Amino acid sequence: MSEIVNDKKSNNSKVENDSNKKAKAKIVNSTTKNNKSEHNPLKTQPSTKFTLCVPSSCISKSVCGNLEQVTHVAYQIAKAACLYNVGEIVVLQIPKEETKQEESTTQLPVDPSAIRSVTETGAIKKTFDDTVIVDKDGDSKMDEEESKPTKKTDESEPDYRSDSLLLASLLQFFVTPPYLLKSTFKDKDLLKKFQYAKKLPKISTLPFMQNNSGDFKEGLTIDKKPPKREKTKSGKVKKIKHKLNVTKFVNVGEAKLLELATPVPVNVRVTVNIKTKQIVSPLQAYGVTGAKASFGYQVRISKNFISMFTEASYSEGYSKSLYVNSGDFFFNGTSKLNHKLDTLKEINTVDSKKDVLVLLVVSKWRDLCLAFDHDKSSLEGVTGAEQMFDGKLGIPSGTRIEDGSLIALAQLSK
Repeated sequence: MSEIVNDKKSNNSKVENDSNKKAKAKIVNSTTKNNKSEHNPLKTQPSTKFTLCVPSSCISKSVCGNLEQVTHVAYQIAKAACLYNVGEIVVLQIPKEETKQEESTTQLPVDPSAIRSVTETGAIKKTFDDTVIVDKDGDSKMDEEESKPTKKTDESEPDYRSDSLLLASLLQFFVTPPYLLKSTFKDKDLLKKFQYAKKLPKISTLPFMQNNSGDFKEGLTIDKKPPKREKTKSGKVKKIKHKLNVTKFVNVGEAKLLELATPVPVNVRVTVNIKTKQIVSPLQAYGVTGAKASFGYQVRISKNFISMFTEASYSEGYSKSLYVNSGDFFFNGTSKLNHKLDTLKEINTVDSKKDVLVLLVVSKWRDLCLAFDHDKSSLEGVTGAEQMFDGKLGIPSGTRIEDGSLIALAQLSK
C-alpha cells in the first residue's frame, strides 16, 4: 500500500513540476516578447551639449586648392561633430581684408607733344584724370579691368557669401539621408557642389545609422499635388488659389509615401515611427537630439561676430564660451594682436552640472579679431574679442581647423 501511495505522490509531483516548467516558460516567452517590442536606443544624451563654431576661412583658397579638398575639410568636421554628439555647428562668416592693388601699367603725365604724336599716327588715345597710359610702341593701353565690359552692380549684396554657404551646405549634406537630398537642396547649382561628397562613405556615428531597430526613419513632410479645381456648395467649379499648409504624407525613402494618422506642417524634417505611423522625437528614437529637436546637428551661418553668441539655436543660450586657437600655422605669441590671448585663462575641463551648453569656437585668432572689428559698433563697452570668452582650451599649435575641432571635443568629453 505504501509503495502505491508513494508512486502516486511521485507521479503527482512530476505532473506539478511539468506544469510549473510550462508556466515559467510562458512567462519567459512573454517577457522576451515584451523586451523585443521595447525600444532601447544605443546612445544616451550627454549632460553637456556642445556647439561647435568654425570660420568660413577654413576652406579659403590659401587652405584648400579645389572643391575636393573643401569637401574633405567639411567631412572631417562633420565626423568629429557626430562622434561627440555636437548639437549645433555655427559657420562664422569671416570678412575679407581690404588690400591695395598695385597697378601693373605705368602712368605718365600728360605731355602735349606726346599726345600730338599719338594722334598724328592715328592711334587711339585714352586719358584718365590728366594722365595718359602709353605703351612702348606709342599705342594707348587699357587696364584689364577697363577692357572688360562693365557689369551692373546690385546695391543689395547677398546675405551669405559663397564660401560660408558652401561650407554650411556640405555640413548639412553629411547628416541628410540620400533619399532627401533633392528635397532638402533644391538649388541645382548647389547640388553640383556635392560631386565629391557623394563618393564619401556615410558617417557611421549618425544616430539613424546606429538605429538598433527598423521602427524609425527620417523623413520630410511633403504635399501631394492638390486638385487644381474644387466644387462649391452651389455646384460651380473654381480654382484653388492657396496651397495646403498641412499634410499627412512623409517621404521616408520608400516606393510609397507614408501616410500619418494626423496632419502635420508641410516641408518639415521629422522622425517617424513606421509601425505606429506617428512622429516621435529624435531623443525617443535614437537617445540623443540636436538643437531644435533635430537629429545629428543643426547648421547655421553667423554673418557677424555678435550673432555667433546671440542667435543660438537653444532658447536658453550658452552657459560657457571657450576659444581654441587653430588654423594658424605661423602663430607668434609675442605679437600685439596675439598678446591679448594671455588674458584668457586656461580651461581644460567642463563641469557637467554647471556647463550645460558650451560654445566651442575653433578658429585663427586673427580671423576672430577681424570679425570683431567689423562688428565693433554694435558691441558697446567691449574693446576686444577676448572679452566675449570665458577661457581658452590649449591644443597643439599648428593644427588645422578640422583637426583642432576633433582634439578639442575629445579633450572636453573626457
